[in-house]
Amino acid sequence: MDQNTSRPHDTRVFTLESPPLRWTDIVSLIEGLTRALERPDTIRVSIETEISDPMAWIDGERIGAAFANLAANAVEAMPEGGTLDVGIFGDERQVVITVKDTGTGITQEHMDKLFTPFFTTKPVGEGLGLGLPTAYAAIKAHGGAIAVESNADPSRGPTGTIVRITLPRGEPVKSESTRLIVHGDE
Repeated sequence: MDQNTSRPHDTRVFTLESPPLRWTDIVSLIEGLTRALERPDTIRVSIETEISDPMAWIDGERIGAAFANLAANAVEAMPEGGTLDVGIFGDERQVVITVKDTGTGITQEHMDKLFTPFFTTKPVGEGLGLGLPTAYAAIKAHGGAIAVESNADPSRGPTGTIVRITLPRGEPVKSESTRLIVHGDE
């Protein structure tokens, strides 16, 4: 096809097969990624763990990439500095990972678009808008869930965002493929 020919409603479908799962020490994974996170000295980081068994049946690479993206977004949301709190909690059924920042927050108008491919609030050339949709797909492929709470209005209290990832701990019921549909103009 000629590269100059435009395909106005091009849709690409990526199928994310069920991930290769293995027993993974989720605490070591998240703590290691948090320590390796690039951040300015003006951002304080804390890690809280309340989990008796750190092992979870996951694809550590995909969950690690999802967490790293969320943590990097949190750092970017605190250009003047702040606090990043990471939590790892769990019981015999599930593991919960939280990423909480004291950043600028996410406006209400953007909350419904967070997991939409190519949606970004960053200037052109600084972000593709694929980080959150990719994290969402990885978490859903594990049979998990992701929830976001945010305040961008200082008149309503402290600004910042909390992202909560919930993953089943044990060998989940065989999940179906997750489809991520990407719409583009090329």
